[in-house]
Amino acid sequence: MMTSARSMQLPGVLPRFFGWWRRELRNCIPSGLRDWRETRGQMLLVDVASAAAVLRVMKGDRHRDLGTVARSPGGSAPLPAVVAKRLRRVGSVNGIVAQIDAKNVLRHRLRLPLATNENLREVLSYEMDRVTPFRSDDVYFDFRVAETDAAAGQIVVDLFLVRRPVVDDVVALLRGWNLPPDRVTTVLDAAKASGEVNFLAAPNRRRSGRLRRNLFALLTLAIAAGAAVSVNLALQQQTMTLDAYEVALAELRIQVQEVDTLKQQLMDRTTRSQYVAAKKSEQPLTIAVVSELTRLLPDDTWLTQVRIQQRQLIIAGSAPGASDLIALLEASPLLSQVKFSASVVPDPKTGKERFNITAVIGQSDGRS
Repeated sequence: MMTSARSMQLPGVLPRFFGWWRRELRNCIPSGLRDWRETRGQMLLVDVASAAAVLRVMKGDRHRDLGTVARSPGGSAPLPAVVAKRLRRVGSVNGIVAQIDAKNVLRHRLRLPLATNENLREVLSYEMDRVTPFRSDDVYFDFRVAETDAAAGQIVVDLFLVRRPVVDDVVALLRGWNLPPDRVTTVLDAAKASGEVNFLAAPNRRRSGRLRRNLFALLTLAIAAGAAVSVNLALQQQTMTLDAYEVALAELRIQVQEVDTLKQQLMDRTTRSQYVAAKKSEQPLTIAVVSELTRLLPDDTWLTQVRIQQRQLIIAGSAPGASDLIALLEASPLLSQVKFSASVVPDPKTGKERFNITAVIGQSDGRS
């Protein structure tokens, strides 16, 4: 029986032992690190209904109620001591979110051009009185882009708006409890504890968005200016290089013209030289013709005239037998078409015959 009683008491002892052991280990962790580890990711949610406000600590999917504070039309009572004590035990939180009743939120879906996506908040503010019964000064609003239709060039936007007094009262309530909210949101559907919209941060987002756009515009302007300077420098460099190329090209053109002039002069001189050489090759030298006549004519033959006109040889003189001279001259390779140009006349004083003979210098071309 003793063994059975001890075995029945053992399961109750073990949980107490491990609890004590965890507490001792927790005390060994520095307080700052322990508080950071325990409060990391915590968020304080204040669910503000028309009659009461419920304070909850949210961490992930878990939540813990701290208490409920009643509200009245004339104002709200301060935080009860119990709730304030529980709140102090919570420690630091990453944010304070006020959640208002969804019945105070108007939801409207509309289609807008895709180009408005960059300045969507400003566009919705301008279009508020056209698409809703309110003016933008009467409400706080936020939005979500539900769909983007690039083919049609449109976006589908869910617009959420709430009257300003509703949000202002909630903000004043939480500030009176020294709990200024970071976000004011609502429950959008049953699947989510709170929505993604934030009615409180809309003005701040508008300012920060404008600041980001201004910074982006300044950055874009700076980049454009830098690009313009770079392009200008590149163009100047290319212009200088092009000018240098044009100067070099002009000098090269002058040199080419000088070379062409020298080449033309050389061609002209070569042509003239070739013409002279051709003419000389076509007609033997006068000295060669005279030497040939001296070799062929007999010693008793006298010449009174020797004339060369282009390729024609004309000789005149006297010889004992003028007819024999034709055959002698025909035998020369320099002469052809040898003939008398006038009648042979006897000379009674010398007893010889006077003659006039013509011949063609070089080979005959067949023309008389």
